[in-house]
Amino acid sequence: MLFKIHRILGVSLIFFILLLSITGLALQHPDYFETRKKFVGPSMVKFFYDIKPCEIYGFEFEEQWILTCNNKVFINDIKILSNFNEIHSVQKVGDDYKIGIDKFVLTISDEGEITKSFNKITGEKTSPVFSKVDNTYSKLIEYDELAKVISYERIIVDMHTGRIFGVAGISLIDIISIGIILLSITGFITWLKRKLIH
Repeated sequence: MLFKIHRILGVSLIFFILLLSITGLALQHPDYFETRKKFVGPSMVKFFYDIKPCEIYGFEFEEQWILTCNNKVFINDIKILSNFNEIHSVQKVGDDYKIGIDKFVLTISDEGEITKSFNKITGEKTSPVFSKVDNTYSKLIEYDELAKVISYERIIVDMHTGRIFGVAGISLIDIISIGIILLSITGFITWLKRKLIH
């Protein structure tokens, strides 16, 4: 009877034992597998973690889009600044753009290169009116923002612990752990009985 229980447990748990062994090995050697440097795609981030892309607001100015996403500023899809509070003015000067952000002014080329200037904008300027944007540039920004959110290491940790499937996954891993303990105990007792008989 004990041997039958042991055999049923062994067959039932084989997939999970392999999964835990492989994920454990990957977690033990993150540098070799480069799991900290590689990131999962946005579709997996949305599916497993229900992380939504940032809402993108902006306006078109002189055939360029000034866009914001999670306190980052973009010209078209080129990131020019992180951690800002307010864009208060925009001006075209020759081939460059002067954008008043918080208490300073950025001078930016068409390629997104920045020269920080603390001078006030003079001459004709535009006070921006932001609205929600859904265009090619906003899609590229959304993709890039989600593409660097979850590393492979995080996915592997969550698979190893069951967290990737929420509370149900954690409970399943707990049951599997108990099953592995029982598998070990029944295996040892079966081996001990056979040894004592012989």
